[in-house]
Amino acid sequence: MSKLLIDNGTKFKANCENTCNRMNLNVKFTMTLESYLNKLTEYGCIGAGQGMKSMECSVGFCELIDSIIPREGKISLNVAMEFINGVAPVEHLLLTRTDLWGFHNRISKSDEVLRSVIRVVLCCLYYPENKYDQLDGLINAMEFCCIADKTLKDEDFLRVAKGVYLV
Repeated sequence: MSKLLIDNGTKFKANCENTCNRMNLNVKFTMTLESYLNKLTEYGCIGAGQGMKSMECSVGFCELIDSIIPREGKISLNVAMEFINGVAPVEHLLLTRTDLWGFHNRISKSDEVLRSVIRVVLCCLYYPENKYDQLDGLINAMEFCCIADKTLKDEDFLRVAKGVYLV
């Protein structure tokens, strides 16, 4: 994994819903995305009550590949964002997920990129209740993004994650 150097002494204020409200994180080392996710878990930013942030982060990962997401995927992302913002009920998430899986299953198995793009969007349509599901969802979203766009690097995902979890 590539590494992103974070300046010594840089202070981040975490605002991860209630759990990490206004906690100062002093990051004083070179950090990979994996260690960053582990650090967020350690400080309680990933875990019970943090499912919405995890979903929001997966949606942010989709923005990295926005130009190749088909119409069906963009409609599904809108439903995910409506759910995150409290506008759409969980039933809409379930119906959208079912429809998108149907679309995914109609895509040719040889079209690895499009299938991966849809899988990234599908990662946004699951509400992960515990830290293991949250980390699995984020890692799966990153892996499918990398299949869809081979130019993405850890730094791209780290930038998205920092934008969601740290203020």
